[in-house]
Amino acid sequence: MTAPPAGGPAGTEIPRLLSAQFRAASITEFAYLTPRGEPLCWPATPYWYPDRRILGISTGLGDPKKAHYARRHPRVAALFGSTLLQGDAVVLDDDLQANTDRYVREMRAKFLSARFGLNPLSVKLLDFYLPRLWIEISPVRVVPEGGLVKNLRPATKNDQTSRSPGLAPGLAAGPQLDALLRWVRRATSGVVALAGPDGYPVIARVGVTEGPDGAVELESTSELALGVGPAALTFHTEGLGGVRLDALMARGRVEAPDGTVRFVPRRVVGFLGREPDTRPFFLSIFPLSQLPRAGAFRETLLAELTRRGEAPPLLRVPR
Repeated sequence: MTAPPAGGPAGTEIPRLLSAQFRAASITEFAYLTPRGEPLCWPATPYWYPDRRILGISTGLGDPKKAHYARRHPRVAALFGSTLLQGDAVVLDDDLQANTDRYVREMRAKFLSARFGLNPLSVKLLDFYLPRLWIEISPVRVVPEGGLVKNLRPATKNDQTSRSPGLAPGLAAGPQLDALLRWVRRATSGVVALAGPDGYPVIARVGVTEGPDGAVELESTSELALGVGPAALTFHTEGLGGVRLDALMARGRVEAPDGTVRFVPRRVVGFLGREPDTRPFFLSIFPLSQLPRAGAFRETLLAELTRRGEAPPLLRVPR
């Protein structure tokens, strides 16, 4: 059932410059928690509505995990550059037709590539991708760039050098670890997400270097005290027009042996194949960039439509 719309006059006041930053952003790192309280973080296109003071995030019915988790645990967060927004989410899922029309309209308004790429002919070919759910987030806290994040327990030398006996070991050598380390070697930074004590995820952009035994060393700054515990480490690239092209998320833990902050992965999801810069040029253009995952999206989409007892929405360019 669709929850009431988020936002409104009583929402957190957002400074004008930050509001403009949110509205202009083409990508945000969106973090949410699993039912077990583990953070996940994935890049998404943000839609900021300054009059309502809400942030909109869209997710495909063919990949609905963000919406499912946000419904169960509505405390979420988004990172804009180095500015952290934490807020309460509602999921809008009653009207698939209205959600899909809204997505096509918003994408065409935001991206030049989508204005050409989402046309009356092409939308018919994107049946696996366009049916949509929406998440609307009312901000409860905004930490501007350069602000001190106090939500997390700082990593200190009191954190033992060895992992506790109850913790799972790091990711074994193989395709997942190889893919993660390829991203680490070519990236200047990654995005780490942890769960704060008040139930809101905390996200930070940090420098990354390859560490021992498949770990990733995280360069925390004096302005951001990294915590320890279950975490996600995310990387992504952008295609033409600012639309996300490839992404990878590692799930694991942040630990601090001898005060050195490290991410210890246990699972990796996302792009595990060829290097993004070896892809054909046309696959960097939205919506063609979504074609490699069509099969997986379509399978999940059909299962979701069956579960809901609904027909797919019409695919069109709304006026």
